[in-house]
Amino acid sequence: MPYCVNCGVQLNDAAKECPLCQTEVLLPRSAQPLSTNPPTNLKKEMLDQDFDRGLWIKLITITLLTPAIISILLNWIIKPNIEWSLFVSAGMIFVWIWSISVFFFKKNRFIKWLPIAWVSLLGFLFVLENITRSFGWFFTIGVPITTSLFIIVSIQALLIKKRWIRELQIPASIFFGIGLFCFSINGAISFYKYQVVRLNWSLIVMITCVAFALIGLVLQRRPWIVEKIKHWFMI
Repeated sequence: MPYCVNCGVQLNDAAKECPLCQTEVLLPRSAQPLSTNPPTNLKKEMLDQDFDRGLWIKLITITLLTPAIISILLNWIIKPNIEWSLFVSAGMIFVWIWSISVFFFKKNRFIKWLPIAWVSLLGFLFVLENITRSFGWFFTIGVPITTSLFIIVSIQALLIKKRWIRELQIPASIFFGIGLFCFSINGAISFYKYQVVRLNWSLIVMITCVAFALIGLVLQRRPWIVEKIKHWFMI
């Protein structure tokens, strides 16, 4: 049982300061209570060992490969020309790439996964254009919209990871990103139809998103409101 070096009062083992004279208690390393929880790095290593990536990749592959094969066989039996089953097969391949690519990264998975998701989505849209033989929309609509979504989400993920935005600043940033994404959709579609960029309905969406973003930024400056919101949502 330790004692205060200033006034001699008996202290608890976990005391940080003397309750009588407020003198700081400096316990020797051997006397400090040992934590029963394993270090964070050890927890991560234990989880990585328990998580069998190879097994999950096999399960996902079998799950997605089965409907693709069945659809091709049914399409071939019903009609020798394979048509609609190509949509199913392309969709399954796209989902397979999205699903298994995240297993190849141990750190910063989402940020590293984003480029793969972007490229695979572009590949899926390119295949759809060639299957449907409705050429022309991939480069004018598919590429600009998909690329803008990738850039916006990447910036959001980086801002959150670096903790440059926090708490209510995060939904404010997301609302602003939604407005920018609507700009890209409106602009790409109007350019595809009229060969000129026209922003009409996206302006209404952007104004609404900016209003919500400003509300979030204003509330962020009031800590008591932030704490209440965190308590409501149990954050």
